[in-house]
Amino acid sequence: MRQSTNTGSMLIEVAASVAVLGLLAATSFGIFRDASVAQEGRAAAASIHEARQRVLEFALANGRLPCPDMTGNGVEGDAAGNCPPAQGYGFLPTHSLGMDADASQTPNRRIRYGIARMAPDADLGASATTGDPDPAKRFLARAERAAAYPATTSQPFIPKTDTLGLARNCQTPGDNPAFVISAGRPEELGSTVCFPVADAQRNAATFMGRHELVGWIRSKFRSAS
Repeated sequence: MRQSTNTGSMLIEVAASVAVLGLLAATSFGIFRDASVAQEGRAAAASIHEARQRVLEFALANGRLPCPDMTGNGVEGDAAGNCPPAQGYGFLPTHSLGMDADASQTPNRRIRYGIARMAPDADLGASATTGDPDPAKRFLARAERAAAYPATTSQPFIPKTDTLGLARNCQTPGDNPAFVISAGRPEELGSTVCFPVADAQRNAATFMGRHELVGWIRSKFRSAS
């Protein structure tokens, strides 16, 4: 009888130990997962910050915003190197911007990118005409015209937010920025042109408004003239 009691006690102790180990394992996994997510978030935020600077440097040098990468190879435009006027979204052209080449090779690390291409005369990605004596002036004119357009879902857009600053959904546009850069994936959002920027944990992102771009162009290009 005493042996049976001892055996029962041992089984209870073993079960308790297994339960404790399971709890510790689950807790450790949760901590590791959270740390991994936080590390990925910091890396994404750093990439987004660098991307913003590279886009502005490109615009300063070329009098236009870089065309989105439509193939995932890190280069502006489609497979032929063209930039169709109707295509305002895709991936960040990391190779064309001189960024880390690996970012354009791994699908999970590709950075989403969109620009405002409101109309032929308000296309922020349009190349300057060959021989144009003042491409900066033309870029400013296109930006000013683009800033006058109302928000639409036909262009890359930031959705409206609620009172807490969280994105409501991807059905109602809040604004079409001059350009937007995001680590969020379109399959998670249900839209290729929707770029939520409020939920920083899920979508490390940055953007520049159309009116903000107008002011930036004026300060950069006119001061150099």
